[in-house]
Amino acid sequence: MSNNALKTRTPGSGWLTAGAFTLPAALVLSTLTPVFGILLFGLGGYALWRGWRLRSTRPDPGPMELQLSPQPGALDGDVGGWIRYERPDLAGSQLVVELSCQCLYERQRSQIIEHRRETRWREVRPVSLSEEGQWLGFRFEPPAGLPSTEPKPAIGEREWSQYHYWVLTLHGQVDGQPFAHPFRITVRATGERMAEALPAEFEETNHSLEPETESARDRVIRQLALERTEQGLRLVCPPAPRQWLDPAFAALGLILVVMQLSGDASVLFFLVGLFLLVSHGFRWGRGLVTHVVRGQVSVTTSWFHRPLFVRRVHPESPEQLRISPRALSLVRLMGGAEPWYDLQVVAGRKRVIAARDVDGDEEARALKALLCEVLFEDYGETSDGAS
Repeated sequence: MSNNALKTRTPGSGWLTAGAFTLPAALVLSTLTPVFGILLFGLGGYALWRGWRLRSTRPDPGPMELQLSPQPGALDGDVGGWIRYERPDLAGSQLVVELSCQCLYERQRSQIIEHRRETRWREVRPVSLSEEGQWLGFRFEPPAGLPSTEPKPAIGEREWSQYHYWVLTLHGQVDGQPFAHPFRITVRATGERMAEALPAEFEETNHSLEPETESARDRVIRQLALERTEQGLRLVCPPAPRQWLDPAFAALGLILVVMQLSGDASVLFFLVGLFLLVSHGFRWGRGLVTHVVRGQVSVTTSWFHRPLFVRRVHPESPEQLRISPRALSLVRLMGGAEPWYDLQVVAGRKRVIAARDVDGDEEARALKALLCEVLFEDYGETSDGAS
């Protein structure tokens, strides 16, 4: 028996780290610029409060142990076994188990390691509660043809390296709050079956619980109000998205500008404030309307629905459409969430954002595939649309 649970990120740890770094900086700045120091003290206090709140409200299902049968799990066979738990109140919390095959892409840029993750296959099934309690049985039948567990390759500096791994996740509720307890498991193409059968009455209900959900393509179509026209595609990225960092940085820039005008700050603070006010104020109100036709992407940029200018670019290959996480939205990771993504079109010296703040990596890739289908005549013949 082994306890191979994955180490999950504590949602509040990023906020606590931000507060721990901000408060000493605020102490130093308060001696130079009192108003700016007080502002940083407030931001640091908010980060500590947010971090502590996230940590204190995180549900704890208690220790668990996983026993696979067969070991390792088998493609074209069974991925089954039992999960032992200690908290007796878990038995009545509508537990389900999820099995997924993940593909992780990694590469190193300077001192930063970039990650990209795709779900190749997933399924949700019920669990069987043993008569003596505290044992949860489960069984999946992953189809042949899926990738087996692969070793992690060395990370290159330019090219993406990739490998597949499998995760088994127990979902339920603790004290009225949902939890997810993941285990990293090994799956091979052996075709083996479980050594000990689960109860017959359970096997009658042991089928996929996955509801009919929207595909990533459907979600991004709804998210961007994407519609097909006679010539191609039209999509809309409205201003003032759900993010709070742009108005926050714009407000910070306004404070610095006012401080300098009142004589409480240096010219350097004024220049920094002016940059923050203009750049983030524009970003906050910026909207995009993108038209895509064969061989051309045309993007109309507006500020709070007032058209400003139009940029056109003529990409020649799918590699010129690039997905990148929005830098400031990485703060979402402090709460365990995924960043928002921008879809850029790069042709020569031109770099045009065709879609901004796409919510989800799968949705961003589905959007890229949609654009490529219109831009490049032979795209459907040479790509599966998942690039």
